[in-house]
Amino acid sequence: MPGMLLENTEWWVWAVVGLQALILLVLAWLSLRRPPVSEAELAHRQSMTSGLQQQTLRIERVEGALRREMGDNAREARQEFQQALEAFRPLSHGRVRRPSERRMPSWTGSRSS
Repeated sequence: MPGMLLENTEWWVWAVVGLQALILLVLAWLSLRRPPVSEAELAHRQSMTSGLQQQTLRIERVEGALRREMGDNAREARQEFQQALEAFRPLSHGRVRRPSERRMPSWTGSRSS
């Protein structure tokens, strides 16, 4: 009896496998076919593409201007900082004190010159 059960169900297995293969083929055919494109849709796509290209060019111009402006601002800030440093240099009279030469507060008890 067990052998007879296997013989009767064997064709069902092949039928299910065949139907699954047929479904996969139909799905592949449906996903690969393209709907026809009308002239109006093609013109719309071309106008959208040209609009995007123009917008990209404008963005690149603005980006370049911002980069130049940031570079100019950074250069100006460095120059101002350099001028500020040069303004404070004469206050040290050409001599920079080392940390060991600094005067200690009188309350610490040590006397350094």
